[in-house]
Amino acid sequence: MRRSKVLFLAMIPTMCVLLLMPAAARSATVRLTCRFGDPAVETLPGGFSRLVFPATIQAGRPGEPCYPFRGIQALLPPGQSIARVSVRKSDWRVLGGAHKLYPMQEPLRGVDVDSGAKRFLMNAAAYRVDSWIEPPDAPFRTRYLRGHAIATGAVSPVGFRPASSEAGYYGTIDVAIETAASDEAAEALRLLRGDQETIERVSRLVDNPEGLAGYAAAAPSPAGDAGGFEYLIVTTSGFASSFQPLA
Repeated sequence: MRRSKVLFLAMIPTMCVLLLMPAAARSATVRLTCRFGDPAVETLPGGFSRLVFPATIQAGRPGEPCYPFRGIQALLPPGQSIARVSVRKSDWRVLGGAHKLYPMQEPLRGVDVDSGAKRFLMNAAAYRVDSWIEPPDAPFRTRYLRGHAIATGAVSPVGFRPASSEAGYYGTIDVAIETAASDEAAEALRLLRGDQETIERVSRLVDNPEGLAGYAAAAPSPAGDAGGFEYLIVTTSGFASSFQPLA
């Protein structure tokens, strides 16, 4: 009996270009390029600013400057997972004027919102640093959705010099995701679904839906999947008619 497993992924849409380059018989390299134009600058109370790029979210440590991050979701070849990721940033541009990045705040509990309680967090020491700071990229991990291997991570183009309130960004970020066959990915591939609903769902989630072509050959054919079932209903003949709508 074949079972289906679903992993729900919260992903951020991106505007990126991806290329899949074969590296070896059992490996590949997914290359991703993200490009950034001038950000929108939000002016906030207290002399703070927030740099906003399309398809990004603000993240950081509570009390320290928050940075915009762009999420990445890359479909990997069937049966493969992340082996190594390299990130290269280029086309550095310094923004004119002063930009004191807003400190990240902790989310409020519902009871705090109702009571109007709000504690402003700011780590003063973090804003006295007199050197350029670039936030670490979010770790890349392999997730699985109905047998499809998906690399997820996030990168930030922004750099910040707190003491002088200088800020800048990289216009281009290149990400190379090297893959290799793994037992985990092979096990996930056994649960591969190739139905239309799954294909459409994966297409919406990943930045490189063209990679689905590699899964087409691996997906089991519904007509030829002898002995395979989505569900197995075990009951007595007296209740068989009641379960017919489910069947």
